[in-house]
Amino acid sequence: MATINKIQSVVTHFSEQLKDGEYLSEVKIAGKITSVSLTPLLPIFDNESSIRSFVIDDYIGEIRVIIADDVYQNFKDIIEVGSYLCIDGILNVIDKLPKKEFSVVAYDMELLV
Repeated sequence: MATINKIQSVVTHFSEQLKDGEYLSEVKIAGKITSVSLTPLLPIFDNESSIRSFVIDDYIGEIRVIIADDVYQNFKDIIEVGSYLCIDGILNVIDKLPKKEFSVVAYDMELLV
């Protein structure tokens, strides 16, 4: 089990900091997967690719992680509830007053041990 100190040693941002992050900036996040949606969210362009999502908890809050199907295929063996992951991705920020919504579009990940 990864502790908050272990997570802090590998991340660039905790969940609360992402709200103030720069749109499309590269980030490294980490945490425990609390839910996984393996059902494709929506088709992208050619109707053959799709995106999926999962949620991680970094001890501060939750972060929705979006993952393209081809990236998912590379990491599907480690994407399961209870796994601790370190994730590299791009920050997606949607500014809706009175709060900002955000997600991270993942392109690389590894188990955090």
